[in-house]
Amino acid sequence: MVIIRSYNFVFLFSKDQISQINVDCRWGTRSAHIFTIGLPLAIADHLSIDMWNKFLLPKMKYPLGTRLSIMHTPGPYLFHVVSYEFRFFFSSCN
Repeated sequence: MVIIRSYNFVFLFSKDQISQINVDCRWGTRSAHIFTIGLPLAIADHLSIDMWNKFLLPKMKYPLGTRLSIMHTPGPYLFHVVSYEFRFFFSSCN
């Protein structure tokens, strides 16, 4: 059964592409995206936040136990968010 979704709706108008692409099996591209982009970014973000909490915030003279957050540490938090997004956006551009 062919389920019409936004990413394969265009292929329904082209019989050549329908014969070449299996529209019933689109989970491979989703899984590839999750395991090659989403999961590594989530792991890198958690490791980066742990690095801030354990090493960088104490060196910046914040009290022990201070967590990286917009309320408690606005400057380091904004720097982390901007640098993290900038770093991973430009590292993915080949």
